Amino acid sequence: MREQMATKHIPGAQIAVVQHGHIILLEAFGIANLEHRVAVTADTVFPINSATKSFTGVAAMQLVEAGKLDLDAPISRYLEDTRHMAKHTCPSASRPHLGPA
Repeated sequence: MREQMATKHIPGAQIAVVQHGHIILLEAFGIANLEHRVAVTADTVFPINSATKSFTGVAAMQLVEAGKLDLDAPISRYLEDTRHMAKHTCPSASRPHLGPA
């Protein structure tokens, strides 16, 4: 792990292996905060940012391939009540002081 982190210039990481609902391996490596030289621990929280978008996209396309999702269908075909869904907008569009997203 440390070799890969050095090669790819990754300052800090965690590894967790869960088997049958139990953590069987939990390790922390490197630095969580470069400025203050804070080490990564088992309790360090890393932001996932937009990482889940790729998983969601792959899952959606698997459903398309299986014939269970039609990308051209209205969302109401799959969700009964969409009234609560807000329009998605870029944060910087409504708050220009934030800069580009």
